[in-house]
Parts: sequence; C-alpha cells; structure tokens
Amino acid sequence: MNEKFFFHKMGGACLMLDKERLTILVDKILSDSKNGKIIFVVSALSGVTRLLGEAFLAEEESHPKEEIDQKIKYFADIHFRMIDRLITLKEDKTLLKEFVVSLKNDLSNKLNSKIKAPRNHASILVLGELASSCVFSFFLKQIADCRLIDARNLIIVEKGDYLNSKPNFNSTFSKVKKCFLPFTYNIIVTQGYISSDIDDEDHVLGFDGSDLSVAILADCFLKMENYVSLTYWKDVLGVMKNPQNIKDGFFGEMRIIEYLDFSEKKSVPVRTDAIRLFLSYLNLKVLKIQIRSFLELENPGTIIRN
Repeated sequence: MNEKFFFHKMGGACLMLDKERLTILVDKILSDSKNGKIIFVVSALSGVTRLLGEAFLAEEESHPKEEIDQKIKYFADIHFRMIDRLITLKEDKTLLKEFVVSLKNDLSNKLNSKIKAPRNHASILVLGELASSCVFSFFLKQIADCRLIDARNLIIVEKGDYLNSKPNFNSTFSKVKKCFLPFTYNIIVTQGYISSDIDDEDHVLGFDGSDLSVAILADCFLKMENYVSLTYWKDVLGVMKNPQNIKDGFFGEMRIIEYLDFSEKKSVPVRTDAIRLFLSYLNLKVLKIQIRSFLELENPGTIIRN
C-alpha cells in the first residue's frame, strides 16, 4: 500500500475537554496529519470503566437496588453532558441521547442477566467505549467527514479470558485487511480496549487496554508496508524521568528498548506490551511513536524511535 497512516489514541481525560479546547486539539491533529489517513482510537470517558465495573460488582454482591440504579443513571448523565458540551445540532443531540438511553437500558438488562460472570462483566465494560466513540464521531463530523467502525469487528482475541484478553494477531490482521482495503475514508474513529473472539463474544484488553488496541491496529498497517505515526495523547508531557517529581523533566527522545528498560524501574504512561509490539521494526524507517500532552499542544513530548 505504501501510504501514510496517523494513529491518535484519545484517552478518557482528553474527551473531558470543553468544546473549544477539543476542537483546537482535533484541528491540530488534522493539520499535522493532512498528508495521510487518520485513525482515532477512543477510550471511555474518565471514570466510566471504573463505574461500570463497580456496577457489575454491586449487582454480583447484591447491593441495594437504589445504589445500582444510581450508577446506571450516572452512566447516562455523564454522556448526556458530553453530548451537550460537544454537539451543536439539535437533531444530532437527539439521536445521540437516544443511543445513550439504549446503552443505559442494555446496561440495566446485563446487570440483571444470569450470564456467567466474566463474560457478562466484559459485555458491560464494553458499553463505555461504545458511548464515548459514538459521541466523539458526531463531534468530529462537525469538523471533517469520518466513519465510525466498531473495534470488535477489527481486534480478534483468543477465547478464555474475557477481561484481560490475548490478541489473535493473525485473525486481527485478516479482519483489518478485509475492513480497510481499499481504504476509502480519510478519517476513521474506532474504540480502544474492546474486542471480540471468533464467536463474536465481547472481550476487553485489561488495564489501559486502549494503549494496546491502537498498537495492534498500527502493527497491522506496518505489516501492509505503510508508514505509521502513532501518537498517545495523555495528561502528562511524556515519559517522566522521575514520576514522583515532575520538576526532573521528561525524556525528549527514547529508543524502544530504552523505554522497555526504563519501564522495569519506573512507571510509564503507555502499556509496555503496546510499545514492545514494535521491537521487530527496529531496522525499518517506517515508524514514529509519540507520547504527548493534550494540555500543551506545542510540546512534542517524548518521541520513541525504532
């Protein structure tokens, strides 16, 4: 294919920005990535995955119905506020709020379900990404044409562990090629964290699973001989030299192997298995990884090179 693909992982905190600041961020991304295709990988809003996990456990442990209903209501309310904050057209607001209500009802039904616990837990956690990605795609359409693709149709995992799933890279590669070839859209929005197995059952990729999601997708495009730029938008400037003292600064540039070595001693902002995935590309000039702050757009953050 020999095209350029720009992947941007949008974390939950990033999606909590007000409309003006998120518009500025997206405009910068579109401007910086205008000579290639763009894939946004979207997380759930901050706190939503934890909320859904707490709702599941509350139901499992037979907490009072009022407590569970309050969590269900908050799930809807936080996305209603996102819609009101980011969406202009009344018709779009109505459609999105109807979608959120459908997810709210689905959440209520799943919490009352008798399906085996880990499987049901995963299907509940999926709802956060479905909600945020849909709202973000409508927001993005106010700026540029885009298409929303369900990540469960892209990232295929092994059966067994619903909550910390292991990617099936061959099946995922086949799905991505089938979905994206030919690549007729300039901008795609999809979800992080969520996936499915060969029987279309919902799975999730564990803690900070969106970091791994975007890496898996980027890896597929590298295998198709494309240039890939991968940016993780975080609320930190990059890889901090001393996470306990921000005054010590951050690394402007690192090699992949340096990042992995550093992660054994200090906490890092991106899952190590997501970065480790690109070790096989060490001798190819086709990859650029950045960890940047959505709060300081002019700062290039930490660049991780192959």
